[in-house]
Amino acid sequence: MRHAMAREWQMGLSIFGECDFSDQNKVVFDETKMSLTLRKDASGKYPVGGDDIWVRLPGLNPLAAQTWFGFDAEYANKRMLGVVVTSLSWRMNNGSADRVWDGAAWVAPAPALQWNTHAEIQAGMPSWTAKTARPVVKLTTTSAKQAPELYRVRLGVWVNTNSSWSEIVHKGLVKLFKTNIRPVTDIVITWPNAATYNVGSLAQEEPVEIVNIDGVFNHATDPEGYTCLSYSYNVGTKVLTVTPAPTNGTKIRLRVIYRPDIAFSTHMDYLTSSKLPGLIIQEVEQRMVMDAGRQVGFVDRNSPSAAAKVVLSPRQFDIAFTVKAAAKGSNESAGLAEEAMRVVKNNPIVHVASMDSYGTVVLQGELTMVPSFDEANCHEATFGGMIRFADMWYSGVADGNGVANLNIDAAQAPN
Repeated sequence: MRHAMAREWQMGLSIFGECDFSDQNKVVFDETKMSLTLRKDASGKYPVGGDDIWVRLPGLNPLAAQTWFGFDAEYANKRMLGVVVTSLSWRMNNGSADRVWDGAAWVAPAPALQWNTHAEIQAGMPSWTAKTARPVVKLTTTSAKQAPELYRVRLGVWVNTNSSWSEIVHKGLVKLFKTNIRPVTDIVITWPNAATYNVGSLAQEEPVEIVNIDGVFNHATDPEGYTCLSYSYNVGTKVLTVTPAPTNGTKIRLRVIYRPDIAFSTHMDYLTSSKLPGLIIQEVEQRMVMDAGRQVGFVDRNSPSAAAKVVLSPRQFDIAFTVKAAAKGSNESAGLAEEAMRVVKNNPIVHVASMDSYGTVVLQGELTMVPSFDEANCHEATFGGMIRFADMWYSGVADGNGVANLNIDAAQAPN
């Protein structure tokens, strides 16, 4: 499904950590005017001309980006005795390098074309093909008494995604669990008549996906696993070497780190995981928090008959979910659930790169044990959580009425 996504950055200290600077000592975020401007020196004067003073601003990085359609900035240039003495120049960064629009293509800055105007960046945005877009602004003044002011910047892009809440659960919560949950369990094997053991062969016998070995114990003489044997494990070849090698037929306990199966249930009738132990995310419910209805516009400010594109701001939802940890033993199911809870606590922000959206994950309630009594001896442990204030974008872009010259070029500043 095609969604229109727009993001607006108000200039202020809240975005300071997301910016790159040519010289951080020559710019300042004015919290009174909520603007980015030049910083005065000790004598109260602004830096005049000469060196490039630029700031690389935050940007968008949606992996499912299709077409960029909007760039806009609200700013004020100043005059002295009727003459404009300040300016803002622009580049666009693709995540690794700055680019300028030469009228036909995005190219590396060169002596003949170092920076673009606001209008040139707007004209080139439909041809921007990179997944990342970060505006870069240069602030310039020819008067030590005046400085330009940048108030806010906007970007807009078409993205190809599923429904917003499904994206947040699939590419946010599920990815969070798959990437970070690495519980530990014990597996008892019979050592073969060989110097090494192929742990990869366990894939046909054990349902877990083993990613590493955390300990090796002689199960016959040390059933509680107090003394770890001397061993080495090759993660690539999955070959385990114990020194000295156990004799043929010895029961060896492997303490393995594994990657559990992660399943997303779309309905209460579908609560099965392909293998145990596994995590099942179920009972997903979205609750609207805010529907501001505010519009984000992208306007060509340099034409009296400018056309505008308008995108509705995202709605915000809370997404409640329940996670069920299923395993063949009660201790293992509880351990798996506790590991999932640990991951949530240590990763309070879930980010969805395809939408460039994020929400805060909050645990609700305590871990509860729900043992079942089926023939498979499956035990379950559950906990609840919520993704707070998740952005969900509307899918449309509408034509709006153009407004010219909001950059206040004609404003007369005090001398």
